[in-house]
Amino acid sequence: MGEGSSNNPSGRNLPICSVMSEHPDLPTWIQAYIDDGVKQSNIPKELQDDHGLCSMKIKAAAILGIIEEDPLFKWGTRKGLHLSSYCSEKFIDDVLRTTNLDASTMCQPGARKVHTKGLWGVGPNEEWCVNGREKILICMGISVWSIIDEWSHDELDLCALPDSRTANIPRLYSGMPLQTTSDMGSKTRKLAAAQTALRQKELSNVKHAYESGKITVGFHSEDPIHKGVSLWLWAKIERWSGRDVIVKVDLAVVDQLIEKYAPPGLFQFGTPVSVQ
Repeated sequence: MGEGSSNNPSGRNLPICSVMSEHPDLPTWIQAYIDDGVKQSNIPKELQDDHGLCSMKIKAAAILGIIEEDPLFKWGTRKGLHLSSYCSEKFIDDVLRTTNLDASTMCQPGARKVHTKGLWGVGPNEEWCVNGREKILICMGISVWSIIDEWSHDELDLCALPDSRTANIPRLYSGMPLQTTSDMGSKTRKLAAAQTALRQKELSNVKHAYESGKITVGFHSEDPIHKGVSLWLWAKIERWSGRDVIVKVDLAVVDQLIEKYAPPGLFQFGTPVSVQ
């Protein structure tokens, strides 16, 4: 390639597929319809019938037709459309987002979710925020592993370990919470595996007993008494391997958070200190 030449003389970084590049005679066609007295609202239909040119309205109607045939969105946005003209993926996503935002989000599970609400938890040990900082003392061969309770903001543990990938922390606290939040570092591999195994081996049996029991006793989910008794009872039963997973937290900090953030009536059956 000689000096001064370029593989991208237009300066554009992405391929452009415009209507004018596909149909350079489009202005002449539109002017002919205007000269013949065709209404402006009917011009897109005339272009479709005479030249096979799809308008945005026709493309949107075709997308909605595919949605009716594929309500679970198993076909994909591009594969299910067989249009004679170009239809960009962005346009398809815009139509899906306008008609059904939840379905559009489901089609893009990797998209970053924007959370508009603050941190909230039902109680201690529902969710832990964990992180390993092995880069701080890597020259000494020491890793720092920290665990924060999301509900109380209490620091459960801050350990100096030779390796932050060990499973000593779950063993120390006799289990793990329902959910953990961490980055995607390699130190979380064993942690995620232990949590998955815990759910499959222990909590899955609890769920099976719960679902079977609802049918046996005639449970009604809309009955406030049934629902309240169920939550109170199963919160005590849901202990894996007979071990207590509740750890010591700073009750002063918890009480301050309750007074500041908890909605009225949240602890109508007692305070966190008295409820075991």
